Amino acid sequence: MQRTRIKHAAALTLAVAALAAPAAQAQSSDHESTVAAAIGQGLGSAQDLRMPDTRDLASGRGTSAAPEVMVVKVAEPAPQGGGIDWGDVGIGAGAVAGLALISVGVTALVAQRRRRVFPAH
Repeated sequence: MQRTRIKHAAALTLAVAALAAPAAQAQSSDHESTVAAAIGQGLGSAQDLRMPDTRDLASGRGTSAAPEVMVVKVAEPAPQGGGIDWGDVGIGAGAVAGLALISVGVTALVAQRRRRVFPAH
């Protein structure tokens, strides 16, 4: 009974999709020409979907109206010491050694517990 419902629902979905596909293809995908035609007809309420740069160029506000750019060069800062900070190296090595000791201890505990729970025959 339920398989029949699923088949009917699938058939209905495919039929609706088949009817909707030609309608979707019939719509114009060229938004800029639609907007240009609406503006040309004097319809001021249409949304202008052109890119902002395109609108600026069409209205005469191109790159020629851009302000002049002044390049300012900043002197590079002097290097600070330029060596290895041995204190940081010691902290990192201690952390790695501590993690290694913790992992060895946990492994030993797990191995010992397995021997107690599952004795060899």
